Amino acid sequence: MKAGSAKKGVSLTRETSILTGKNSFIRIKFIDGSFLNLGATSKIVLSEFSKKDPGVISLLKGKVRAQIPKKAKDLKKNDDYKFYIKTRNASIGVRGTDFLSLHNTDSKVTSVLTFEGKVGVASVQDSLLLPSLRKKILGVLNRDDLNAILTSGNTQMVVKGHLSGVFPAFQKSIIPVKISPKQFEKLERNGNLNFSGKGEIRKFEYDDPKNREKFVEIKEGRRKADGFFDALNEQFSPKAGGYLDIESGIYIQPEPGSKYDKVNNVYIVSGEFGKIDNKSGDYIPPKGLKIDNRKGFVLEDMSDETKLLMARDVFGITEGKLSRSIVKKMTSSLQQILVTKKAILNQEIKTDILKTPLDDDEYIYEISREFNRMKYMFKEVLKTRVGVELGFKTNEYDSFYHELVKSTKKSSKYTNLFGSLAYSNYITNKWIVRPKLSGLVHYQVSPKNTEVKDISQTKFSIALDSFYNYSISSVPTTFIVGVKINRESKLNKGHGGYSSPYVRDNEEQTLFKRDVLLRLGKSFRFNEFNTLNLDLGVFNYDGFSNSLNGQGHNLGASYARRFLPRYELRVSVKTTKLDSKVDEGDSSSLEYKLGFNIFDIADNYSLHSQYRLISTDFDSSARKTANGDERNNELLVKLRRRMSSEWMVELELQNNTFTSKLKERDFTSNQVQVGASYEF
Repeated sequence: MKAGSAKKGVSLTRETSILTGKNSFIRIKFIDGSFLNLGATSKIVLSEFSKKDPGVISLLKGKVRAQIPKKAKDLKKNDDYKFYIKTRNASIGVRGTDFLSLHNTDSKVTSVLTFEGKVGVASVQDSLLLPSLRKKILGVLNRDDLNAILTSGNTQMVVKGHLSGVFPAFQKSIIPVKISPKQFEKLERNGNLNFSGKGEIRKFEYDDPKNREKFVEIKEGRRKADGFFDALNEQFSPKAGGYLDIESGIYIQPEPGSKYDKVNNVYIVSGEFGKIDNKSGDYIPPKGLKIDNRKGFVLEDMSDETKLLMARDVFGITEGKLSRSIVKKMTSSLQQILVTKKAILNQEIKTDILKTPLDDDEYIYEISREFNRMKYMFKEVLKTRVGVELGFKTNEYDSFYHELVKSTKKSSKYTNLFGSLAYSNYITNKWIVRPKLSGLVHYQVSPKNTEVKDISQTKFSIALDSFYNYSISSVPTTFIVGVKINRESKLNKGHGGYSSPYVRDNEEQTLFKRDVLLRLGKSFRFNEFNTLNLDLGVFNYDGFSNSLNGQGHNLGASYARRFLPRYELRVSVKTTKLDSKVDEGDSSSLEYKLGFNIFDIADNYSLHSQYRLISTDFDSSARKTANGDERNNELLVKLRRRMSSEWMVELELQNNTFTSKLKERDFTSNQVQVGASYEF
């Protein structure tokens, strides 16, 4: 047989074989006015054709889209079918005008989807054929044989919007099932069978979907959409609303627990189990899985880097460097999710997996629940930050809970070394528990000035926060419960040129203060631009003196508004009340903050500015006669430059002004600071 390239307008004769390559298709017009589009990597044989009798083609592999005009043939009255297609395991008779037929030689699946009219599908059972004929079935069966098979009583009539076919697991063709209306509409438009992602999709004329008649009149309602299996009569109908994979011919059923579409009488496949290509209408498997023609869904071969990127996406962890142990746990969890998802998609009914005596439906339901449990299983993120800051102050001072302790009137240079370690545990998709350690060493580098040197100190804190995410009237809300312990100490014993009223023994004590804070909070994220935070804190504080040792509480609210979208406005207010264990030391303060931030300046820069006003009333302080009520005005400006995903440098300018009602302790302090930090 001579082979050649197909050209437009060439005439084809009986027994002509047509083979298409990758990313190509052929459109054939028959003498009766019918059209047939042959998709990529497909092969057919034009078996029988005449002007008076129905045509016959053999589909060896691939996909064909046939469009047969209603008046294409002047057939005899006893001829039911206008056109026949035969595969190795199916006989297909066409009464309709538009349909899609697929045959995969590896999966041994033949599928038929009807767009208009009716198409008959019957299984050609190997058990009824002689062994010598099984491999020759395509060449042996003629038009009369195909018609006899289709009129034998085991034929399924496939109407508009429905799918039927022949699968290796069943002797008979499956009872037609309604596919996803979304996929049906996209496949109907794809007349050229373009599934390569290239070229235009030919748009055939059809009525507006809103005006279309139902694919089929529903008489049995939801029961029909559920599908069924009758082992005695060897009848099977899949669950309605699934997807058709064009390459393999496999029908993907909606997963257990999927939502029911009452209007269309179908179930809706979750995005977790794949989606439909918007252009071609073909099925796209979930990330991490692919379809093997013989095995069904299998795990995709992926590099470690690809697995980690997918795990980050699945678990919603887009930032932060992860330790090796966490990476291992995340990729292991991803593997379990993919294996379970594969089992659901392949309908792998093996009750020994669960070690419980379940029937088929219960098994699939349980494995679906297990998949969701694993999806939201325990996940972890470790975030570490270290840095150094160098600064200069025009007037170093000492304070305790907004009360001025000492103004040295001396300029100083200082170095800050700081670090933090946060470990977020994602207990579920809604509940996060995060322990955090942080520390800072504030060291004055003016050794000749004793007062300044003695202000050097260390700060250490340990915190445990719990975040629970939910919704209130569709507004994403986070409920926060946290415990935090703070501890501050002087680097040197004693206080040199002055005595601190907050230290029992000024010569020996280095511990400056400590407190334990219990925090309750709520965060409301109305949208990506508006956030409201509410906070309540109750704490026990100890300044190591009789007058500053007691309990306190604070109440605060803050609002952040993002707009344009690089700009952000922040407003907050907080009240703090201190109740000393003795008669002296009670105070209350009111704090206001107004901030304005600009992000993504020249891609890597951001500008942060803040004005803070703190007004403190000393209700029963022994120092009231000396200090009076105090007011602190603070203006802060920061310019940040992100050097990489880990490195960041920062320039900070700050002005502090203290005023007293008695005007005895008024002073101003200016500060310039540069710093660098590294996150890993």
